[in-house]
Amino acid sequence: MRDSPRCVGFTYDEAARVLLALGFQMATANGGSHRRWVLLREGLPPVIIGLVAKGHGELLPVYIKEMLATLEAHGLLPEEPDAVC
Repeated sequence: MRDSPRCVGFTYDEAARVLLALGFQMATANGGSHRRWVLLREGLPPVIIGLVAKGHGELLPVYIKEMLATLEAHGLLPEEPDAVC
């Protein structure tokens, strides 16, 4: 995802797989398409990432950009100064 020039072409399922691999859990959904993913770490505030599950279509690039920025801000991804997104 970080290597994508414009953060386009990614589905909700692909983003969810990344979050699951990092230890995130989906918070209880309340009927809409918005999903909150939460990572609880001992002694640290929770990390929360919001995504929109819209069937089988692609996520808007803004959701991928926000997800990557949040993961980097919390030290969950290695820093890559050349990342475009």
